Amino acid sequence: FFFSSRRRHTRLQGDWSSDVCSSDLALRGYHVYDEPSAAAFPALAAVRAAVDASDPEHPALMNLLPDYATTAQLGADTYSAYVSGFLSQVSPPFFTYDHYNYYSDGSDGASFYANLAAVREAALTAGVPWGQYIQAIDFVNHRATTGPEKRQVALHTLAYGGTGVYYFTYWTPPQTAESFGDGIIGADGVQTSQYADVTSINETLTAMGRYLAGATSTAVLDRKSTRLNSSHLVISYAVFCL
Repeated sequence: FFFSSRRRHTRLQGDWSSDVCSSDLALRGYHVYDEPSAAAFPALAAVRAAVDASDPEHPALMNLLPDYATTAQLGADTYSAYVSGFLSQVSPPFFTYDHYNYYSDGSDGASFYANLAAVREAALTAGVPWGQYIQAIDFVNHRATTGPEKRQVALHTLAYGGTGVYYFTYWTPPQTAESFGDGIIGADGVQTSQYADVTSINETLTAMGRYLAGATSTAVLDRKSTRLNSSHLVISYAVFCL
């Protein structure tokens, strides 16, 4: 699990203490910031260093904005500059981003594959592993996702060289203006219908991960054998990794 203070932005100032759960065998790391602007990168670098010093076994985990964020939200002229700037300034051992592209009108977002390609390119250049948060809940203007939709996103994350898949959300969040539906675990604490879907997806990821986790992505190609980069958008083609 990720330890978090349950606040959107946490511990950007002051001393970092990992005493609360550093010995827990299930701890993956400390989630310290969600969707930062580039203006926060210097402070995040300081937090990352403090976490490394306090608990080198469990990294500070930070989740980046998707490519459909505005330049004002990014604090950068382009999405590629935003991701590359984060990696060069913060030097994380691992990072994630989110991309929620299943809309309530039944349509899908247009830049899912371009976002994967941009993150893959920046991560390979910096030599930093990465993962993706995928949509597992309905909220304002976004529909509840089916098992096949979640599986598609999860497997394409692996195909593009990602090494982590995370679900938004596991627990059902408190109600806000975003009108959240049920997550994988409902508001009543009971497994929803998504639980069986995610269990099956995770079994597949675990089996494939034994071979892919230690590998380096060298190319991503569609079924027509066209090499992909951050400007090549593929919507309907099967995608394979090398």
